[in-house]
Amino acid sequence: MSLDPEATEHLFAYGTLQTEAVQLATFGRRLEGKADALIGYRLTTMPTQDQNFAASSGATHHRTLQSTSSASDLVEGTVFKVTKQDLDVVDSYEPIDYKRLLVQLRSGINAWVYVNAHTETSNITIRQIDTLTELRAVEELQKEVWGIPDLDVVPLTHLIAAKAAGGVLLGAFDRETLVGFVYGFLGLEDGEMAHHSHMLAVKPAYRNFNLGYRLKLAQREAVLAQGVNVITWTFDPLQSLNAYFNFNKLGVLADRYLINFYGEEAASFLHQSGTDRLWVKWLLTSERVIQRLDNPNPTVETPANKLSIEIPDDINALQQQSPELAFEWREKTRRAFTDAMEAGYIIVDFQRQTRDNGRKIGVYLLSRERTVADYR
Repeated sequence: MSLDPEATEHLFAYGTLQTEAVQLATFGRRLEGKADALIGYRLTTMPTQDQNFAASSGATHHRTLQSTSSASDLVEGTVFKVTKQDLDVVDSYEPIDYKRLLVQLRSGINAWVYVNAHTETSNITIRQIDTLTELRAVEELQKEVWGIPDLDVVPLTHLIAAKAAGGVLLGAFDRETLVGFVYGFLGLEDGEMAHHSHMLAVKPAYRNFNLGYRLKLAQREAVLAQGVNVITWTFDPLQSLNAYFNFNKLGVLADRYLINFYGEEAASFLHQSGTDRLWVKWLLTSERVIQRLDNPNPTVETPANKLSIEIPDDINALQQQSPELAFEWREKTRRAFTDAMEAGYIIVDFQRQTRDNGRKIGVYLLSRERTVADYR
């Protein structure tokens, strides 16, 4: 049986997904896998909190993995090669009691696995980063997440000085281990005091635990406590996941497009087609932001005078498949954004859509009915 060429992900199974019958029912085909094990976890049984799952399956309990951080604990299972679409299928099937986590197996393979969502997230706390050890961990996490050399790391000495001058540096800790952080400093925006959020990073293995959102909420509270009502930051407009997070979940607005903000060539592997950025504003006390934070599924703005700009669903995958096409997307969207903003448009929302042919895309919605200042 030949392997699907799009099967670029690994999935570790420790239960019924190892059986051919379940694979056929779930994916419509048999998966190819090999024996492996996950160290530092143990199997446990828990009551389901997903009432829909309980009603449809008749099961009131199910087996799951729980982290012990002990090298003597391990769970035997099978690691399979799957596609990203396969993972989407399993995500929709698994009850809310599970979270998909990226782990390293005994073989050294990095694989996705479904673990107990309630115990994993309950161990993670958000707090100030204070000690030298924790600040060193911030340096290391920058290199791990962005693949940058020592020269481009924001160093411990800078972080100490920025914190003393009013900067905010918060960490997400799994017990004593730093697994994410957000960092920003005071600045001026339109002549008013603002907070500029320079970095937010989460370890790859923890990106399904909503830590980015929790860190931004904690940052918002810390900045409001300083009497500041605006946070700004930049992000790559071709990154659709970031766009959805920023506009839909947080409620930011954007009226500035910055060409090669960090230079044409940057050290990170994430910057292979230039460093163009959107400069976004998070109006912390605005009605728009409060509504977005109160509603996890907000209604997307549909202004009468709207303009839309399309981007690829996954620019990182496109960059690997065709660097030339990825760069063409950069050039065309750069022109579209700059022309629109020169004409008075601002970005108010972002949608993820699926075309009739099944192709997924991202779509920015722009309007010139109101300015950013009108949303205050």
